[in-house]
Parts: sequence; structure tokens; C-alpha cells
Amino acid sequence: MPYGTIAPLFKRLVASGHELPSTLTSSSGALYGGFLHNVVQRVAQYICDTTVVDFVAHHELRIDHVYETFYTLIMGLLMYIRTPPDVPDETVKEIIASTLHIEGYTAKYPERKPQN
Repeated sequence: MPYGTIAPLFKRLVASGHELPSTLTSSSGALYGGFLHNVVQRVAQYICDTTVVDFVAHHELRIDHVYETFYTLIMGLLMYIRTPPDVPDETVKEIIASTLHIEGYTAKYPERKPQN
């Protein structure tokens, strides 16, 4: 998936107005928290097993604790985008790029691209 499509897709999935069933969000929130944890855990692992492997084949990986970074990034974006759902796509893309230390692959900071 091209880098430029990640932010709008993520925002659309999180802030599209699709509400989770009340059984997940009612009472203590423990069920909802468990649901989010399981989804984020699986998505982070999938990204590590696929996208990260592909990236490392051609570029230097500049983050430690790869799985944990993706888990935190995804969970954080889920929570953040629910608060201001009209956050600009560019802001979301910049958050992703700076968290993963890949700003050099964006149009905003081409001078930060690693020289391999």
C-alpha cells in the first residue's frame, strides 16, 4: 500500500462514524480495551511480518523495538483520531513518518533521506 494512502485509510476506518456494538463499549470498558488490544496486536504483528520485512530488504531500519513501536503507533493513532476526526491527512502522515523515523521518504523532508 503506498505511503500516501495509509493516513486517509486509517482515518476513514477510525472516524467514519461506524460505532462498535454497545456490548463492546458498555460497562467497565474492559471488553472494549481487550478488543482493541487484540486487533492492534494482530495488525502490528502483520505489519512486522510483511511491510517491515519488505522495507528492510531495501532500506535501513532506524527504529528499535519494532513490534512495540508499531503497536504504540497504531493504538495511539486510534485514540487520537477519535478525538479530532477532522485532523488533516498530512498531520497523520507526519506523525507516522516521524514515529518510524522515515521522514526522509516524505515530500516535506527529502533532505533527511538516508544515504545508502
